[in-house]
Amino acid sequence: MSKIKRAGTAPVVPIADIAVETEVMMHEMLNERLSEIVNTPEYKERVEAARLASEKRVAEGQRQAEIYRKAIKKFTDFLLDVVKNTDCHATSIQETIDDLDGIMAQWMIDNNYCFDHIDLTHPASSYLKCQIYHDLNQSVGFWGESTGFDAPQELIEDNWVSTTEAYNVVQYMQQSSKHMAWCGWADCRICREHLGSHDMLTPDGKWLFPELWEHYIIEHSVKINNSDFIRDAVEWNKGNQYDGK
Repeated sequence: MSKIKRAGTAPVVPIADIAVETEVMMHEMLNERLSEIVNTPEYKERVEAARLASEKRVAEGQRQAEIYRKAIKKFTDFLLDVVKNTDCHATSIQETIDDLDGIMAQWMIDNNYCFDHIDLTHPASSYLKCQIYHDLNQSVGFWGESTGFDAPQELIEDNWVSTTEAYNVVQYMQQSSKHMAWCGWADCRICREHLGSHDMLTPDGKWLFPELWEHYIIEHSVKINNSDFIRDAVEWNKGNQYDGK
């Protein structure tokens, strides 16, 4: 106990000392009580039950994620089969892609996949669309893939940039829309200028190509080596009064 100071005949106890001693006493009592509680069988059972419930929730989440991943893979294969068997170069394929979310939702129901939440507006939908175009070989300008070339220098034709054909291709590309964004951006493989970070979709919905690929044509006279793409560019320009200079 604290020393008791005397003033005359009446004892005086410092208030600060009483507060400190009371706080220490309360902590000791609380720790003693908590020690009693945590060592009871009931408390240990509740802690173990909480741990098992947490593990179960994590395991269920992982199981659902794996089911969803496999479902997406099966759906992708299914959709690619549908598109590849479509007897049309663009129209029916584009209709299928435009209704991708609806087809996916119905496919999930038909195949008894039930999830608490499916975000059909997720970028995964755009990724599936890109995969369809690539798998159908309806993409151009992706070095090492659809072009069959690793460097644009192999496709330079000095006078091609001045042709009506090149003009039509440039117009076709410049009227295209952004289809899917990627992290980072592409650089020109000739002059290192920053180009874009999107996959572009041509205005008729037939082709996918890297953003600002027309830079290669305008600045370096690179000829895109896909005759079907050039044909579609010319046809689209005729229908939209962009043909000629």
